[in-house]
Amino acid sequence: MSLRSLGFLAPPDVIPHDAKLYIDGSMIDGKHSITRRLGFGIVVVGRDGTLIAFGNGTPPAWAMNAAGAEAWAFYTTLAISPHIPITITDCLGLLSMLSLGAFSATLANRPFARIWRMIFGTLDLQDGGHLINKSLIWMPAHCPVHSIGSRARSDGRMISAIDWRANRLVDALAKMAAKVHTVPPIANKILKDAFCAAEYMAASLGAVTYASNHHKVEYRNSDGVDICTVVRDSTPGDGNRNRQTCPRRSNSPPTDNGASIDSIAKVDGCTGLPAFAAKTSTAICPSASAESAKLFRAQHASRMRANAKMAETRSEMLFQKWWRQSRSSKSFRATLPGEASRRLEALRMRIHARL
Repeated sequence: MSLRSLGFLAPPDVIPHDAKLYIDGSMIDGKHSITRRLGFGIVVVGRDGTLIAFGNGTPPAWAMNAAGAEAWAFYTTLAISPHIPITITDCLGLLSMLSLGAFSATLANRPFARIWRMIFGTLDLQDGGHLINKSLIWMPAHCPVHSIGSRARSDGRMISAIDWRANRLVDALAKMAAKVHTVPPIANKILKDAFCAAEYMAASLGAVTYASNHHKVEYRNSDGVDICTVVRDSTPGDGNRNRQTCPRRSNSPPTDNGASIDSIAKVDGCTGLPAFAAKTSTAICPSASAESAKLFRAQHASRMRANAKMAETRSEMLFQKWWRQSRSSKSFRATLPGEASRRLEALRMRIHARL
Protein backbone atom coordinates (compact mmCIF):
# COMPACT_ATOMS: atom_id res chain seq x y z
CA MET A 1 0.00 0.00 0.00
CA SER A 2 2.77 2.45 0.88
CA LEU A 3 4.79 1.56 -2.21
CA ARG A 4 1.86 2.53 -4.46
CA SER A 5 1.44 5.88 -2.66
CA LEU A 6 5.14 6.80 -3.04
CA GLY A 7 6.80 7.84 -6.27
CA PHE A 8 10.57 8.47 -6.42
CA LEU A 9 11.53 11.36 -8.66
CA ALA A 10 15.15 10.20 -8.34
CA PRO A 11 14.98 6.48 -7.45
CA PRO A 12 17.84 4.97 -5.45
CA ASP A 13 19.80 1.91 -6.49
CA VAL A 14 20.00 0.86 -2.85
CA ILE A 15 19.42 2.64 0.45
CA PRO A 16 22.55 2.31 2.65
CA HIS A 17 22.00 1.29 6.24
CA ASP A 18 23.72 4.47 7.48
CA ALA A 19 21.71 6.85 5.26
CA LYS A 20 19.46 9.51 6.75
CA LEU A 21 15.88 9.92 5.57
CA TYR A 22 14.19 13.32 5.89
CA ILE A 23 10.37 13.29 5.88
CA ASP A 24 7.69 15.97 5.84
CA GLY A 25 3.92 16.26 5.39
CA SER A 26 1.89 19.09 3.94
CA MET A 27 -1.76 20.10 3.66
CA ILE A 28 -3.36 22.55 1.20
CA ASP A 29 -6.85 24.10 1.43
CA GLY A 30 -7.44 22.49 4.81
CA LYS A 31 -10.25 24.79 5.95
CA HIS A 32 -12.91 22.47 4.54
CA SER A 33 -12.71 18.69 4.45
CA ILE A 34 -13.95 18.40 0.87
CA THR A 35 -11.16 20.65 -0.46
CA ARG A 36 -8.38 19.32 1.77
CA ARG A 37 -5.37 17.87 -0.09
CA LEU A 38 -2.43 16.09 1.55
CA GLY A 39 1.06 15.17 0.46
CA PHE A 40 4.32 13.87 1.90
CA GLY A 41 7.96 13.86 0.82
CA ILE A 42 11.04 11.73 1.48
CA VAL A 43 14.69 12.70 0.91
CA VAL A 44 17.51 10.15 1.27
CA VAL A 45 20.93 11.58 2.13
CA GLY A 46 24.10 9.53 2.44
CA ARG A 47 26.54 9.60 5.33
CA ASP A 48 28.89 11.88 3.40
CA GLY A 49 26.04 14.32 2.58
CA THR A 50 25.34 13.21 -0.99
CA LEU A 51 21.78 13.22 -2.24
CA ILE A 52 20.88 9.60 -2.95
CA ALA A 53 17.17 9.82 -3.76
CA PHE A 54 14.03 11.87 -3.23
CA GLY A 55 10.34 11.33 -3.86
CA ASN A 56 6.84 12.23 -2.76
CA GLY A 57 3.34 10.78 -2.60
CA THR A 58 -0.21 11.15 -1.39
CA PRO A 59 -1.35 9.57 1.89
CA PRO A 60 -4.80 7.98 2.33
CA ALA A 61 -7.79 10.24 2.86
CA TRP A 62 -8.14 9.18 6.49
CA ALA A 63 -4.75 10.79 7.31
CA MET A 64 -6.83 14.01 7.73
CA ASN A 65 -4.09 16.63 8.23
CA ALA A 66 -0.37 17.40 7.90
CA ALA A 67 0.49 15.46 11.07
CA GLY A 68 -1.24 12.39 9.66
CA ALA A 69 0.59 12.82 6.35
CA GLU A 70 3.93 12.94 8.17
CA ALA A 71 3.03 9.85 10.21
CA TRP A 72 2.26 8.10 6.91
CA ALA A 73 5.64 9.22 5.57
CA PHE A 74 7.32 7.66 8.63
CA TYR A 75 5.48 4.39 7.99
CA THR A 76 6.56 4.52 4.33
CA THR A 77 10.25 4.86 5.27
CA LEU A 78 9.92 1.79 7.49
CA ALA A 79 8.13 -0.16 4.77
CA ILE A 80 10.72 0.48 2.03
CA SER A 81 13.78 -0.17 4.22
CA PRO A 82 15.00 -3.63 5.22
CA HIS A 83 16.21 -2.14 8.51
CA ILE A 84 15.09 0.68 10.80
CA PRO A 85 16.50 3.79 9.11
CA ILE A 86 17.63 7.04 10.71
CA THR A 87 14.65 9.32 10.12
CA ILE A 88 14.67 13.07 10.70
CA THR A 89 11.33 14.85 10.99
CA ASP A 90 10.07 18.28 11.93
CA CYS A 91 6.91 16.87 13.59
CA LEU A 92 7.47 16.57 17.34
CA GLY A 93 4.24 14.58 17.68
CA LEU A 94 5.87 11.55 16.06
CA LEU A 95 8.41 11.35 18.87
CA SER A 96 5.69 11.79 21.51
CA MET A 97 3.51 9.02 20.12
CA LEU A 98 6.46 6.67 19.62
CA SER A 99 7.50 7.14 23.25
CA LEU A 100 3.99 6.25 24.49
CA GLY A 101 4.16 2.75 23.07
CA ALA A 102 1.85 0.65 20.95
CA PHE A 103 -0.95 0.34 23.51
CA SER A 104 -1.42 4.08 24.06
CA ALA A 105 -0.76 5.10 20.44
CA THR A 106 -3.44 2.77 19.10
CA LEU A 107 -6.25 3.67 21.50
CA ALA A 108 -9.66 4.28 20.00
CA ASN A 109 -9.58 8.00 20.78
CA ARG A 110 -6.32 8.56 18.89
CA PRO A 111 -6.95 10.21 15.51
CA PHE A 112 -4.09 8.32 13.85
CA ALA A 113 -4.39 5.01 15.67
CA ARG A 114 -4.69 3.17 12.35
CA ILE A 115 -1.36 4.53 11.08
CA TRP A 116 0.42 3.84 14.37
CA ARG A 117 -0.87 0.30 14.40
CA MET A 118 0.82 -0.17 11.02
CA ILE A 119 4.01 1.54 12.29
CA PHE A 120 4.34 -0.64 15.38
CA GLY A 121 3.44 -3.69 13.33
CA THR A 122 6.30 -2.91 10.93
CA LEU A 123 8.71 -2.23 13.81
CA ASP A 124 7.55 -5.44 15.54
CA LEU A 125 7.80 -3.60 18.85
CA GLN A 126 5.47 -2.66 21.68
CA ASP A 127 7.63 0.15 23.07
CA GLY A 128 9.55 2.49 20.81
CA GLY A 129 11.04 4.77 23.45
CA HIS A 130 14.57 3.50 22.84
CA LEU A 131 14.35 4.59 19.16
CA ILE A 132 13.90 8.27 20.00
CA ASN A 133 16.97 10.41 19.19
CA LYS A 134 18.58 7.33 17.66
CA SER A 135 16.39 6.20 14.80
CA LEU A 136 13.86 9.06 14.96
CA ILE A 137 15.21 12.60 15.41
CA TRP A 138 13.37 15.90 15.50
CA MET A 139 14.67 19.17 14.03
CA PRO A 140 13.11 22.66 13.86
CA ALA A 141 11.24 23.37 10.63
CA HIS A 142 11.26 26.37 8.29
CA CYS A 143 14.28 27.96 9.95
CA PRO A 144 16.26 30.81 8.34
CA VAL A 145 19.81 30.37 7.12
CA HIS A 146 21.38 31.76 10.29
CA SER A 147 19.86 28.85 12.26
CA ILE A 148 22.62 26.62 10.84
CA GLY A 149 24.97 25.90 13.71
CA SER A 150 22.79 27.83 16.21
CA ARG A 151 19.63 25.70 16.57
CA ALA A 152 19.77 22.21 18.06
CA ARG A 153 18.04 18.99 17.13
CA SER A 154 16.38 16.65 19.63
CA ASP A 155 19.56 14.54 19.88
CA GLY A 156 21.58 17.60 20.99
CA ARG A 157 23.46 18.17 17.72
CA MET A 158 23.32 21.50 15.93
CA ILE A 159 21.51 21.87 12.62
CA SER A 160 23.97 21.44 9.76
CA ALA A 161 23.77 22.89 6.27
CA ILE A 162 22.78 19.46 4.96
CA ASP A 163 19.91 19.27 7.46
CA TRP A 164 18.71 22.72 6.50
CA ARG A 165 18.81 22.05 2.73
CA ALA A 166 17.25 18.59 3.05
CA ASN A 167 14.40 20.00 5.15
CA ARG A 168 13.64 22.67 2.57
CA LEU A 169 13.73 20.10 -0.25
CA VAL A 170 11.42 17.63 1.49
CA ASP A 171 9.00 20.46 2.34
CA ALA A 172 8.84 21.44 -1.35
CA LEU A 173 8.27 17.80 -2.34
CA ALA A 174 5.37 17.45 0.11
CA LYS A 175 3.72 20.62 -1.19
CA MET A 176 4.22 19.43 -4.77
CA ALA A 177 2.42 16.17 -4.01
CA ALA A 178 -0.46 18.00 -2.31
CA LYS A 179 -0.92 20.31 -5.31
CA VAL A 180 -1.35 17.48 -7.82
CA HIS A 181 -5.08 17.10 -7.15
CA THR A 182 -5.80 20.52 -5.71
CA VAL A 183 -9.24 22.06 -6.12
CA PRO A 184 -9.49 24.83 -8.76
CA PRO A 185 -9.64 28.39 -7.40
CA ILE A 186 -13.12 28.97 -8.81
CA ALA A 187 -14.43 25.94 -6.89
CA ASN A 188 -12.83 27.26 -3.70
CA LYS A 189 -14.48 30.62 -4.27
CA ILE A 190 -17.92 29.05 -4.83
CA LEU A 191 -17.53 26.96 -1.69
CA LYS A 192 -16.40 29.99 0.31
CA ASP A 193 -19.39 32.01 -0.90
CA ALA A 194 -21.74 29.15 0.02
CA PHE A 195 -20.35 28.95 3.54
CA CYS A 196 -20.58 32.74 3.91
CA ALA A 197 -24.22 32.64 2.77
CA ALA A 198 -25.00 29.85 5.23
CA GLU A 199 -23.30 31.80 8.02
CA TYR A 200 -25.28 34.93 7.13
CA MET A 201 -28.59 33.05 7.13
CA ALA A 202 -27.74 31.42 10.47
CA ALA A 203 -26.88 34.83 11.95
CA SER A 204 -30.12 36.31 10.60
CA LEU A 205 -32.13 33.46 12.09
CA GLY A 206 -30.37 33.96 15.42
CA ALA A 207 -31.15 37.69 15.40
CA VAL A 208 -34.82 37.09 14.58
CA THR A 209 -35.10 34.37 17.23
CA TYR A 210 -33.52 36.62 19.86
CA ALA A 211 -35.83 39.49 18.97
CA SER A 212 -38.93 37.28 19.11
CA ASN A 213 -37.97 35.91 22.53
CA HIS A 214 -37.10 39.37 23.95
CA HIS A 215 -40.13 41.40 22.86
CA LYS A 216 -40.55 44.48 25.06
CA VAL A 217 -44.06 45.47 26.11
CA GLU A 218 -44.74 48.75 27.94
CA TYR A 219 -47.90 49.28 30.00
CA ARG A 220 -49.13 51.28 32.98
CA ASN A 221 -50.27 49.54 36.11
CA SER A 222 -53.05 50.60 38.44
CA ASP A 223 -50.71 52.89 40.41
CA GLY A 224 -49.85 54.91 37.31
CA VAL A 225 -46.37 53.45 36.98
CA ASP A 226 -45.03 52.76 33.50
CA ILE A 227 -43.64 49.23 33.41
CA CYS A 228 -41.58 47.59 30.67
CA THR A 229 -41.56 43.81 30.57
CA VAL A 230 -39.94 41.30 28.22
CA VAL A 231 -42.18 38.57 26.80
CA ARG A 232 -42.11 36.06 23.99
CA ASP A 233 -43.70 37.34 20.79
CA SER A 234 -45.66 34.15 20.15
CA THR A 235 -49.07 32.62 20.67
CA PRO A 236 -49.34 30.39 23.77
CA GLY A 237 -49.92 26.69 23.21
CA ASP A 238 -52.77 24.57 24.42
CA GLY A 239 -50.77 23.22 27.37
CA ASN A 240 -51.13 19.55 26.37
CA ARG A 241 -47.66 19.07 24.90
CA ASN A 242 -46.48 16.62 27.54
CA ARG A 243 -49.72 14.73 27.88
CA GLN A 244 -50.32 11.31 26.38
CA THR A 245 -51.85 11.16 22.90
CA CYS A 246 -53.12 7.60 23.27
CA PRO A 247 -54.92 5.70 26.06
CA ARG A 248 -52.72 3.93 28.58
CA ARG A 249 -52.94 0.17 28.69
CA SER A 250 -53.75 -1.10 32.15
CA ASN A 251 -54.88 -4.27 33.88
CA SER A 252 -58.49 -3.17 33.70
CA PRO A 253 -60.02 -1.04 30.94
CA PRO A 254 -61.50 2.35 31.82
CA THR A 255 -65.26 2.24 32.08
CA ASP A 256 -68.05 4.77 32.56
CA ASN A 257 -69.49 5.11 36.07
CA GLY A 258 -67.59 2.10 37.39
CA ALA A 259 -69.10 -0.38 34.92
CA SER A 260 -67.45 -3.80 34.91
CA ILE A 261 -66.10 -5.74 31.95
CA ASP A 262 -69.05 -8.11 32.05
CA SER A 263 -71.54 -5.24 31.77
CA ILE A 264 -69.62 -3.73 28.82
CA ALA A 265 -69.47 -7.13 27.16
CA LYS A 266 -73.22 -7.62 27.51
CA VAL A 267 -73.94 -4.21 26.03
CA ASP A 268 -71.57 -4.73 23.09
CA GLY A 269 -72.54 -8.32 22.47
CA CYS A 270 -69.46 -10.05 23.92
CA THR A 271 -70.79 -12.49 26.51
CA GLY A 272 -69.47 -15.53 28.26
CA LEU A 273 -66.07 -14.10 29.29
CA PRO A 274 -63.82 -16.44 31.26
CA ALA A 275 -62.87 -15.77 34.87
CA PHE A 276 -59.43 -14.37 34.04
CA ALA A 277 -60.85 -11.68 31.71
CA ALA A 278 -61.09 -9.17 34.58
CA LYS A 279 -57.30 -9.30 35.07
CA THR A 280 -56.21 -9.07 31.44
CA SER A 281 -55.66 -6.13 29.09
CA THR A 282 -58.24 -4.57 26.83
CA ALA A 283 -57.04 -6.65 23.89
CA ILE A 284 -59.10 -9.66 25.17
CA CYS A 285 -62.41 -8.05 24.33
CA PRO A 286 -62.47 -5.82 21.22
CA SER A 287 -65.60 -4.05 22.43
CA ALA A 288 -63.82 -2.95 25.64
CA SER A 289 -60.93 -1.53 23.59
CA ALA A 290 -63.36 0.39 21.37
CA GLU A 291 -65.11 1.80 24.46
CA SER A 292 -61.76 2.94 25.85
CA ALA A 293 -60.85 4.70 22.60
CA LYS A 294 -64.27 6.36 22.49
CA LEU A 295 -63.83 7.62 26.04
CA PHE A 296 -60.40 8.99 25.24
CA ARG A 297 -61.66 10.88 22.17
CA ALA A 298 -64.41 12.45 24.25
CA GLN A 299 -61.95 13.54 26.93
CA HIS A 300 -59.58 14.95 24.33
CA ALA A 301 -62.37 16.93 22.65
CA SER A 302 -63.39 18.32 26.04
CA ARG A 303 -59.83 19.46 26.74
CA MET A 304 -59.56 21.10 23.34
CA ARG A 305 -62.79 23.04 23.90
CA ALA A 306 -61.59 24.17 27.32
CA ASN A 307 -58.25 25.32 25.90
CA ALA A 308 -59.95 27.18 23.07
CA LYS A 309 -62.24 28.95 25.52
CA MET A 310 -59.25 29.85 27.71
CA ALA A 311 -57.34 31.26 24.73
CA GLU A 312 -60.39 33.27 23.65
CA THR A 313 -60.80 34.67 27.18
CA ARG A 314 -57.15 35.65 27.34
CA SER A 315 -57.36 37.32 23.93
CA GLU A 316 -60.39 39.32 25.03
CA MET A 317 -58.60 40.42 28.22
CA LEU A 318 -55.58 41.58 26.23
CA PHE A 319 -57.80 43.53 23.84
CA GLN A 320 -59.63 45.24 26.67
CA LYS A 321 -56.32 46.11 28.31
CA TRP A 322 -55.04 47.62 25.07
CA TRP A 323 -58.27 49.54 24.58
CA ARG A 324 -58.10 51.05 28.07
CA GLN A 325 -54.47 52.03 27.56
CA SER A 326 -55.23 53.63 24.20
CA ARG A 327 -58.08 55.64 25.75
CA SER A 328 -55.82 56.90 28.53
CA SER A 329 -52.77 57.59 26.36
CA LYS A 330 -53.54 61.33 26.31
CA SER A 331 -54.02 61.61 30.02
CA PHE A 332 -51.62 63.39 32.31
CA ARG A 333 -48.69 61.17 33.32
CA ALA A 334 -47.39 61.79 36.81
CA THR A 335 -43.68 61.33 37.45
CA LEU A 336 -43.77 58.62 40.09
CA PRO A 337 -44.21 60.80 43.21
CA GLY A 338 -42.91 59.37 46.39
CA GLU A 339 -45.68 60.47 48.77
CA ALA A 340 -49.05 58.79 49.13
CA SER A 341 -50.96 62.06 48.81
CA ARG A 342 -49.38 62.82 45.45
CA ARG A 343 -50.16 59.31 44.23
CA LEU A 344 -53.83 59.79 45.15
CA GLU A 345 -53.87 63.15 43.40
CA ALA A 346 -52.39 61.61 40.26
CA LEU A 347 -55.05 58.89 40.39
CA ARG A 348 -57.83 61.52 40.69
CA MET A 349 -56.47 63.40 37.70
CA ARG A 350 -56.45 60.23 35.57
CA ILE A 351 -60.01 59.36 36.55
CA HIS A 352 -61.13 62.91 35.83
CA ALA A 353 -59.41 62.80 32.39
CA ARG A 354 -61.23 59.58 31.53
CA LEU A 355 -64.59 61.08 32.44
